[in-house]
Amino acid sequence: MLVNRPEDKREPTLAEQRRMQFGIEFGRDVTRLFPGGVEITADYQHPQEALDSTAALLLGDAPCLFEAAFVHHDVLIRADILKRSEADPNAWELIEVKSSSNGESSLSTNSRSTSATCPFSSMFWKVPVLRSSPSR
Repeated sequence: MLVNRPEDKREPTLAEQRRMQFGIEFGRDVTRLFPGGVEITADYQHPQEALDSTAALLLGDAPCLFEAAFVHHDVLIRADILKRSEADPNAWELIEVKSSSNGESSLSTNSRSTSATCPFSSMFWKVPVLRSSPSR
C-alpha cells in the first residue's frame, strides 16, 4: 500500500504489529531449515539491486536463495525460498512459506504442509521453476 496507495497509509494496530513480527521471526526460523542459503537483502525500494544479486547468485553454487527476485510478465516476484533442485542442479524449486493463526490454509490440496507449534501452522508450497537466470 505504501507504493500503490500511499494515501491509505495508517499506523498498524497492535494485532497487526504482532502478526508482522511473528511473520518476520517465522521467516527467520524457516531459513534454518535450508543451511547454506544466501539472503537477497535488497528491499522493495531497490528492485534492480535484488534482480542483479539474484542473477549473480544463480550462477554460483548456493544451495538456495532467500527473497530471490525475478520478473515474470512485468511483475516483480520475490520468492521466500528458491532451492536448487536435487534432481537437476541446473533447475530450481520455488518455495513459498505462509503462516496462519487458525490452522487452515487456502492453498490447494496439491500443496505440501507441515505444522509448527500450536496454534500456528505453516504451509510450504513448492513449485518447480527456472532453468536459467531470471529475466529483467
